[in-house]
Amino acid sequence: MALRDINLIPPQNLEKRRMKRHLLLWSGCLLGALGLICCIYLLQAYTIHIQKQRLNLTADIPLKLHGALEEMKRLQANQEKLGQQKMVMGAILKKSQSYSLVLHRLADIMNENTWLSQLTIDGSNDKESEIRLILNGSSTSNVYLGDFLNRLSTDTLFRAVILKFANEGGGEQAWPVRAVRPAKLINFQIECSLQKG
Repeated sequence: MALRDINLIPPQNLEKRRMKRHLLLWSGCLLGALGLICCIYLLQAYTIHIQKQRLNLTADIPLKLHGALEEMKRLQANQEKLGQQKMVMGAILKKSQSYSLVLHRLADIMNENTWLSQLTIDGSNDKESEIRLILNGSSTSNVYLGDFLNRLSTDTLFRAVILKFANEGGGEQAWPVRAVRPAKLINFQIECSLQKG
């Protein structure tokens, strides 16, 4: 006797089950392919975005270089200007240091009734030449002016002291001396020379 397999499940149900499996398999494959395509697309988009950023950076390089060059030129111009100012200040300080002794000696020589209104120091850059000193000022009397001239002549720093003029001015004395009776001031100009060094 032979055994036979008998299928008790209706064939329509089996066909539906087979169709579902078939649909699930192909929809899974389709979804996997779509996912792979999306991943590839996103990767390509990211790569293109990175390349665009690099291109933008390289496009900005000339602008940045131009800006940096302009800043460097400005800084160099400022540095040159500061260097020139430093040279001028150095020359002024060098001269003022050498002339500070002159001012100190003049302050010691001056008497209280004689004062200077203008001091001119004229000299060249040559170390061997003499420096000319011109003093303009006022005095309350000829006696005080003579005292100032004597002190100036006896000081070793000042040479060839010459009184260019001394005349009685039109104004009354005011500063720095006040007398009980107003007096005329004596305006004077003195020239002398200094040895450099």
